[in-house]
This record gives sequence, C-alpha cells and structure tokens, in this order.
Amino acid sequence: MNALKFNASSDLYAGGSFTAAGDVDDTSHVAKWNSSVWSALDSGTSSTVRALAVDNSGNLYAGGDFANASDVNYTSHIAKWDGTTWSALGSGMNGNVYALAIGRNGNLYAGGEFTSAGDVSASHIARWTAPGIAPTTGSSLFCTGESTTISIGLSDVVALFGYQFTVNYDDSLVSASGAFLNTFFDTTSPHASIPPGWNASCSGGECKFAVSKVDPGEPVTGSGSVAQITLTGLSAGTFDLTLSADILSDRDAQAMQHTAGSLPLTVCGFAAVSGTVSLQGRDTPINAGQVTLTDLGGHFGPYSANFDPTTGAFTISSVKVMPGGSNYQFDAAHSLYLGNRTTHTLNPLENYTASATRLLGGNANNDDNADRIEIDISDLTCIGGSFGGAPPFTCGATGSSDVNADGAVNILDLVLSGGNYGLTSP
Repeated sequence: MNALKFNASSDLYAGGSFTAAGDVDDTSHVAKWNSSVWSALDSGTSSTVRALAVDNSGNLYAGGDFANASDVNYTSHIAKWDGTTWSALGSGMNGNVYALAIGRNGNLYAGGEFTSAGDVSASHIARWTAPGIAPTTGSSLFCTGESTTISIGLSDVVALFGYQFTVNYDDSLVSASGAFLNTFFDTTSPHASIPPGWNASCSGGECKFAVSKVDPGEPVTGSGSVAQITLTGLSAGTFDLTLSADILSDRDAQAMQHTAGSLPLTVCGFAAVSGTVSLQGRDTPINAGQVTLTDLGGHFGPYSANFDPTTGAFTISSVKVMPGGSNYQFDAAHSLYLGNRTTHTLNPLENYTASATRLLGGNANNDDNADRIEIDISDLTCIGGSFGGAPPFTCGATGSSDVNADGAVNILDLVLSGGNYGLTSP
C-alpha cells in the first residue's frame, strides 16, 4: 500500500502494488472502500500506484509507475477517475509520479522522476491545468443596434482531432451569426469534415459548430480560438452565453475531459431627454447655455446639448441606459448664472421630458470652479464698479456686470446678485 485518500463522502481510496482488495479481484493497484465493501475502479492501472489526490469535485487522481489506466490512451503515469471512467491528463508523463497534491485554486500538482508533462518540459514537478472551452469578448456591454464579437477559445488541448459544441444565446435580445476561425484548428477541405447543420449556423438561440480532421490532417495541441460569433442587440436585457453538447475528441474517438465556461452579457437600450431652461431676469436666454447628462453608474456618456437661446428648449437623443434603468445626473449651466442639478432614472425606450429648469442669476464675475459657484461680494463689487456705465461691462476674465444682458448695468443686475447673495450651486 502506497497511498490512501478520503473523498468528501468518506469513501477511502487505496493505491499500491496489490491486485486484489478483500475478496474483490481485478482491483488492480487501486480500489475504493465505502465503509462496507471494496470495489474496483474499472480495471485499475497497469502497474503500481504511488500517489492519490482528490479534488473539490470528488475526482480522484492517481500517479505511479503504470503505462495506462483501464487501457485509456495517454494515461501514462497519471490519470483521473470521475467515479465512472478513467481519463487522460493531456498525454501523461514520461516518468514515474510519486506525489500528487491539490492546490487552493484547485490545480493539480505532480512530482516524480519525469522530465516532461505532456508536451511541456517539466523537471520532476508540474502543474496540471485541465483543457477548457470558453467564450470571451472585448465588450460584454453593447446596446440595441450595436454588435459585439464573441470568440470561442480552446485552452491546453492535447492531440485534438475533432470537436463539437453549441453556443446558446437569447434570441429575444440578440441576433447572431457565426464563423469558424482557422488559425488554430484548420477546418478547410480536404483535410477536415464539417457535418451538415453544424457549419457555424445560428438560429433559434443556438449556434452549432462541429468539425473533424480527415487523414492526413494532423491533430492540434495547445490553445487558440476556433470560432467567432457576432451578436447584434435587438432589445435591452441580460443573459448568459453558454455552451452545451461540447465534446473534444482525440484521434481514437476518446472524449477529453475539459471545463466549459459561460459569459454574462448585457444589452443596453436608449432613451431620449428633452426640456426647457429659463434664466432669472431674462425673457429669453439670449445666448445658449448647456445641459449635461452624467451617468452616475459610470457606464455611459456624458452627453450634452445646448439649450436654444430663444426658447431655452433642448433635446438629447440616443442616451444609453442599462436594461433596468440608469441613474443620470442633469446639470444645466449658463454663464453669469448658478447651475442647476437634478437626477432621474432613465429607462430603455423612455422619452423623458424634464421639469422646466430656472437658473438664478448674479454670478457677475463668472468665477465658477471645480467645486462650486457662489454669488459673493466680488459679484456685487463687479456690478457696483460699473453701475450706470456704458458697455462693455467686463468683470474678471469672462464675466460681465450686465447679468440680465439688457445692455445696461442698473438696479436690475444688482437685484439679481443681491437677491441671490450667498447662494451656491455645484
């Protein structure tokens, strides 16, 4: 007996040089004890087991002197038992394995006499990362009418001869079109075969991909992208892009154990905003000011538009919003006036009419800064210094003592500053 290991169910695995456990024959070098009886793990291994490890999913890993486990290809010195069948870890090791351990992150570590692990040079110690298939994208957030590209990548495959998988998407939220990528796994004739209906076709919420090499086509090892899907937003919402019916196969039609990933995606929508801005002391704005929308969630924008110098009206179209709504900050600004700030949650397809906004006047020296605008003694001084004078009426770098823009500096301007004295705005 060389190794003992419990799983989470308190079953005991034993590994060593034995060929029988209790009264059970054919427990070749490895067996399981369930507190009552011994049982075989298929036909076991071809030679001595020297190390065992169990991962958080209950999978058993065996390492040792053996050339194979239950005649499964590429199980040289190391193999995985999932409770039903043995499977390879890449193409195995080129020497005996004496130690196995599961790390905190779930990776398997092996130590022994080997100098290579799979196709990788590894002097007596190596880490196993399971082959995987997963979707990735540079933009998981896109809006209706916009598109994003999804790549389906394979990682750490060994001697891959064929594959199939279905990509599942929400066809009420997006449309899809697919294509094979041939830089890593070449699908072009005459050295590959694609079955009908699995030629990157997308419909009904599924994109189907399948291909096998055809002799003399060679299997591939390593990592790379094999497929691409373009999604275009139809309606706002969220969904997970998932994989199903995924099989990775070697040349002997042995399915490779692998992980499969998913990808959360968000389709944003659009809203429109309109409203009017008026200025205290002026019948019309006379000159344009600006309205700015800032997404407080930090996803979109900002968006801005000038309000009309005659009517004060403004419209901002195509404002991006999350499916459940986005909280926007509304800032109306005009020189010589205090700004106004409100917030509102905009929803997809909403045409929002903001409440009429009135800006208070009196910031004659136009001394707004990054923190706030304040009407203070400097504004009163600006107006008082040119009171009753002739234009131009300049205060500071960009200000004017003619706050109401009627061409004269008089009591009306002073009332604006005096009446709003001490008020601030963001």
